[in-house]
Amino acid sequence: MSFQTQIFLSILIFSLALFGLALTALAQNQAAIAPWSVDNTDTQSRIRQYQNFRSLQAETPQVLANNNAQYEYNAQNQTTGQQQQRLYNPLTQSLPSQAPENPSALETMYSGRIVDELKQFGYDMFGVPSDALRPVLEQAAQASPSIPSGAVQDHFVLNSGDELEVLFTGQRTDRGRYNINSEGLLLIPDFPPIPAAGRTIGQVRISIEAAAGNWHNTKPYVSLASVRQINVLVVGHAKRPGRQTLTVFHTVLDALMKSGGIDKTGSLRQIKLVRDGRSTQIDLYALLLHGSTHIDMQLRDGDRIIVPSIGPTLAIAGEVKRPGIYEVLTTVRGMRHQQEKRSEKLTLNEMLELGGGVLAPGKNRFIKLGVTPNGQEIVEDISDPFKPTFSDGSILMISKGSAKRAGTIELTGHTLRPGLHPITKNSTLSKFIPSGDILGEDIYPLIGIIERWDNDQLTRKLLDFPLRLVLKGDYDRKLKDGDVVHLFSNKQIQKLDTPIDEENLEPIPVGSQNQDEEPGILETDETLKAYLKERSAFLRGAVRNEGHYPVSQGVSFDSVLAVAGGLALEADRSNIEVTSANNGPHGKTSTTRTRINLRDTNPTEIIIGAGDSMP
Repeated sequence: MSFQTQIFLSILIFSLALFGLALTALAQNQAAIAPWSVDNTDTQSRIRQYQNFRSLQAETPQVLANNNAQYEYNAQNQTTGQQQQRLYNPLTQSLPSQAPENPSALETMYSGRIVDELKQFGYDMFGVPSDALRPVLEQAAQASPSIPSGAVQDHFVLNSGDELEVLFTGQRTDRGRYNINSEGLLLIPDFPPIPAAGRTIGQVRISIEAAAGNWHNTKPYVSLASVRQINVLVVGHAKRPGRQTLTVFHTVLDALMKSGGIDKTGSLRQIKLVRDGRSTQIDLYALLLHGSTHIDMQLRDGDRIIVPSIGPTLAIAGEVKRPGIYEVLTTVRGMRHQQEKRSEKLTLNEMLELGGGVLAPGKNRFIKLGVTPNGQEIVEDISDPFKPTFSDGSILMISKGSAKRAGTIELTGHTLRPGLHPITKNSTLSKFIPSGDILGEDIYPLIGIIERWDNDQLTRKLLDFPLRLVLKGDYDRKLKDGDVVHLFSNKQIQKLDTPIDEENLEPIPVGSQNQDEEPGILETDETLKAYLKERSAFLRGAVRNEGHYPVSQGVSFDSVLAVAGGLALEADRSNIEVTSANNGPHGKTSTTRTRINLRDTNPTEIIIGAGDSMP
């Protein structure tokens, strides 16, 4: 047997042995391992991600079921005479509601002087929960502690107690977390001690990279794992004054919130931060009103926060965006000074800036309610916006005046385009009502009314116009600012004489297009109804719809007949009598009777006026 044949047989036997081992593994439900397999294609990665996602979905219901059994809040549950408090589960339970807070002495005082109930501004910014809600939130926080996220900038200054995480790649591949000891040194195995306290994280990173240069092809990656804790003392008018344990990333607002917020007897504008023997005044109004974040300073170990009592106050009420009670700064301190000189005086513009401005521009009335040293309250109108007037105890009342429209006319009634319209594009009736497309299906064409304000008589006056002639282009009238054009329906005209049931009266807009109007109601305006009745022509006898029909100037006999449904079949077209009322001199009236033969006379040439009767 040749040497090549021996090699071939050896390879064949070895392959058969491997094949037998693979078959055995499959028979025993064991996963066969394929050495040197590469699984790094994009498609294979997506398949693995999808499989992991499906496995997490399958685990979620069981995890939630375990959580429901473990995290349950029940304040009433007692076991063996002792209250047993379980953890709150936000997936299945809601938080207990907070009881409304009682008004403070300042809120009671200011609300007693005016009708509105005012709240002290800014004290709700802390969002501090009540005593009943606090244990629930603390237990929820302990059950799922928050993990800091985001990278720390290189200029962050390290100190004793901080912890760094260092990852090595290359020749050295370990990973560890190292504390800065009390001597300010960072001790990493196989590295010399590295000074870290008082240096920035960027400087320490450079030192670690320099020390790692002695290792071949080794690169370190440095990040901040945890930060040191600091103690801050909060004293004064805080809800829970005392020593607070925080971190170097926390600010003054964080310390105030940790202490329960500021009580309503404390000041928001004269908070003091004492550090290294120096005092810095913090005015939270700069943050609340102007968004200035520079006043929210970062804390250091040993800082003290002093919350003094609230200073002078004033109130803003009425038509303002942010009504409330506001604190003003003091100018002089001490009880020996007069009260009106102990606080700064604000102008009307400064008061409006505190209140966020008026609700709507226009003619607003500004009223000051002040208190004299004798305890008497005085009321005065404020017209100068730049005069310092408001001080401790003052109240600014803002009442909104009625706004007067300008540059508009209004179309109301039986129309498809009701509402306000600019007079610049609708200066005349023909432009305002250009076609019948804007009219309702049951429009009454013989009359429309313009309601106009009379500046001389200081009252309104009514002007009629023939709607049909306006559409034909045979009549036009100029409109004025503030005019209201009323259009009516045939159904409303038929109800002019129907008595109104005052008990069941429901207001309906003039000329309303509502098809479900109550019988007998045209409009609650009796003057408008009387105006239409005065301009009515009367049809009786052989017409299909007898009644009175309000007409305007230039309305012809055929238009009136068309609205009335036309003449009946039994009507004598050769002998139609029209009775007209004439106003003579000295107030005397007379009547004129005219007989018309429609076979010889064109009805469009016969003009019907108000008061005419056609029996």
